[in-house]
Amino acid sequence: MRIRDYFGYVQNLLNQISSIGTQNFTFDERSEFIGYIKGQITFVDGSRLYISEYIDVEYTIDKIKYSYHFMQGKQILFRYDNASDPHARNLKTYPHHKHTVNDTLVESWVPNLEDILEEVKFLLRI
Repeated sequence: MRIRDYFGYVQNLLNQISSIGTQNFTFDERSEFIGYIKGQITFVDGSRLYISEYIDVEYTIDKIKYSYHFMQGKQILFRYDNASDPHARNLKTYPHHKHTVNDTLVESWVPNLEDILEEVKFLLRI
């Protein structure tokens, strides 16, 4: 797969969600296979999903660095990332982890964007 193909896949996923009010994304092609996606979705209820992916798609979809951060108002509903959080070091899936509503860290594998969008739909009851 080429990075442009992956960018198209992401944009297609986003275009299928009718509850998106606005979206603002940057798709940065670093090479034929490596790229960076950064952006924000604001849903019609005002909740926001921030997405950041630094990826290599040459052989598989390898998310070198990622975060998916979902908020309603000022409340964080979830955040998935692979940042080197010292509090997550005891998790079996480290550095991959999820921050929950109470900022509890839980184990998490690398999520794909489809799963993130499904979790948002569930939380918003779309």
